[in-house]
Amino acid sequence: MKKIYKAFASNTVFANIVLVMVFMGGGLALTSMLRESSPQFSVDKINITVAYPGADPEEVEEGIVLKIEEALEGVESIKQYTTRASENIGSATVDVLEGADIGQVLDDIKSKIDAISTFPADAEKPVITEIVMKDSVMLLALSGDVSEKTLKSSAQRIRDEVRLLPGISQVELFGVRDYEISIEVSEEQLRRYGITLARVSAAIRSSSINLHGGTIRTSGEEIRIRTVGRKYSGEELAEVVVLADPNGELITLGRLATIRDGFTEDPINAVIDGVSTVFVMVFKTT
Repeated sequence: MKKIYKAFASNTVFANIVLVMVFMGGGLALTSMLRESSPQFSVDKINITVAYPGADPEEVEEGIVLKIEEALEGVESIKQYTTRASENIGSATVDVLEGADIGQVLDDIKSKIDAISTFPADAEKPVITEIVMKDSVMLLALSGDVSEKTLKSSAQRIRDEVRLLPGISQVELFGVRDYEISIEVSEEQLRRYGITLARVSAAIRSSSINLHGGTIRTSGEEIRIRTVGRKYSGEELAEVVVLADPNGELITLGRLATIRDGFTEDPINAVIDGVSTVFVMVFKTT
């Protein structure tokens, strides 16, 4: 080390050149360095959610949560997991061991959960995602003296346009409720036609689905048969036939119930200066 000091002391030109090169390297690194006020990082957590519409917490625990717990027991690199059973939905949060490949663990969990064939028939497809900390970079507020449906459709159009911009992939809406079709069945009408509520429910369920009918193969082509019957509006549901009497009269859902196209009853109320507002939030990604 002393020889290096002597070399610099005896050759000041070389020392100055080295010093200038150090400053130039530092300046170049400073201009090209990625700087973030809130760096994105992984929390090493995976979330599993399974919706079970119409089920109480006990049914969710028995039909969803316990089966998820059994599947997770065989997955390696899991530190611990926490499950939760609530009305209409069951969920689990998995903590992954530090240093483990979270992508591999996510794939293993998906394989285990997808292999469960004993979920209730009414349960929806499991949603399995890695929990990632997201940081917002921009917030757009859309407000106006218009209906909630018009405001939401306008915000959705803006969201889709913003998502098409270069470098943007995650855009979400806040302050809006989900669409919902409410069906209020008249008890008087049910008694009049001798129809049970279970029959009405079965008619709606069987008349609002898309079915795969198989495949027809010939020597020159392959034809896939599929019946498209899912209903997306109250007007379409009103035409569902619940009962056909011997005289040929069709009793439709519209005659038995009041059907409304609306929104869920979630307590969401976003306003700016007393005017209804929808927020379009842009998040940064890796």
